[in-house]
Amino acid sequence: MFVIADLKTLIKRKGRELTARTLPRQWVIYNALAKSLNLASVDTSSSTPIQSLIKLIKELNIAKQNH
Repeated sequence: MFVIADLKTLIKRKGRELTARTLPRQWVIYNALAKSLNLASVDTSSSTPIQSLIKLIKELNIAKQNH
């Protein structure tokens, strides 16, 4: 399972943390890995934490049913 947000949202969430500078590179790498591993993803860009959790649980239940 891959939990992601768009790059602008991630940068906004990180604020002035030192790791925010490396976000563009990390975002590209993690997206490429998720794609190559064919991972299901949950986009949290426009969701509250609770909404994101609900999305994640639903995706996990779908993945569990498919096995």
